[in-house]
Amino acid sequence: MGLKSFISNLYSMNTKSIAANDVFRFFGGQKFAGVEVNVHTASQHSAVYACWRDKSESVGQLPVMLMRKATKGFDVVDSGREHRIFTESPNDFMSMQDFIEMYITCLEARGKFYAYIVKNDRGSVSEIIPFRYQDNVHVEMDQNGSIYYSYTTNDGKPKLAMSGAEIMHIKLNTLDGFNGLSPISCGGSAVGLGISQEQHLANMMENGAMPSGILESDLVFKDRNAIERLREQFTEQYVGKKNNGKIVMVDQGLKYRPLAISPADAELLEERKYSKTDICSLFRVPPHRIGAEVSSGIDTKASNQDYYINVLMPLVVKLEFALNALLPKNLKIKLDERGFIRGDFGTTVTALGEQFKLGAISINEMRKDTGWQPIEGGEVHAIDTNNITLGQLTDVPKLQEQARIAQEQASKPTEPTVEEETDV
Repeated sequence: MGLKSFISNLYSMNTKSIAANDVFRFFGGQKFAGVEVNVHTASQHSAVYACWRDKSESVGQLPVMLMRKATKGFDVVDSGREHRIFTESPNDFMSMQDFIEMYITCLEARGKFYAYIVKNDRGSVSEIIPFRYQDNVHVEMDQNGSIYYSYTTNDGKPKLAMSGAEIMHIKLNTLDGFNGLSPISCGGSAVGLGISQEQHLANMMENGAMPSGILESDLVFKDRNAIERLREQFTEQYVGKKNNGKIVMVDQGLKYRPLAISPADAELLEERKYSKTDICSLFRVPPHRIGAEVSSGIDTKASNQDYYINVLMPLVVKLEFALNALLPKNLKIKLDERGFIRGDFGTTVTALGEQFKLGAISINEMRKDTGWQPIEGGEVHAIDTNNITLGQLTDVPKLQEQARIAQEQASKPTEPTVEEETDV
């Protein structure tokens, strides 16, 4: 089988195959709270989708940098084939942001992400193509302990066998070392309960009788038309936003009684709120990020910082490790985690200011990170953190020697002057 034919099989299905949406039904899930829970049904729940989108977009917006090992540290690479593949477009139809968002979404939905590694004749990576039908990829271990992969199409063809070197496989925590645990499967009861509640409310809104109020009377209306005219008059005068605030005036012994939400319905609304929070805990997303609850500014900032460090950074590290495994030893990929706070200008400036005072970055490096153009003479660093002196890093020994001499002179005892000796 040729390479083009194999890649075609990754993304195309025979006409007699199942449709894209049916893939999830074909690989069905378990039933919880009376509903079947799988990737397709879970994605229909607003809280689940919001968690997937928040995590994928939060990581996807990070700048991706290619770096080459230099004599001292690493230099940023901003051109070339590796730069294009690993920072801009891993394949012909996706940007790197699209690729990262798909990686996070698959990981959160299934606990695993697969992509096929296309190599040229020299053995270098030329494309990284995610499998469109991730559920069709299976990972196994042979009797020698080697991992291999198989891809199953739906047109009756034999399985396509692939070695571990041909597949990028990123997984969540695992029990056997090569199959990641799916959050949807492990937290099926929370997701199923949320779906069941949404369906119950939808059915109640569609089929239930929910009038805003009742007109009561001890009189008996024999004429059906009189009742309809009375209702139409009342609706015209008091129903709608244009009639808000009007005082209700009724005659003929009529009484208006508004209907309030029942205790059962109120309890259901509270349960929905708890269900969303439970789903957030399943995906480790702070509830305020999907609108499940409201928190103060201080709490939100601390929660976001914990979210970035303890939830998103492990996903970033997994992706960096997988991409770096495909690069030569002198190159490496780095996702700039400073992108997490890029929208918070105050926090960014404060962090850069602290680095500048320590001499870690120059003025131009600080300006670059805030989106400003470099200035002439801006390559200077802060040398002394007490009384800041600006200069080149090569000036540090000279400035330190001058500071040492000044300190020694200040500590020497002063000799008495001629006038002081005369007084004695």
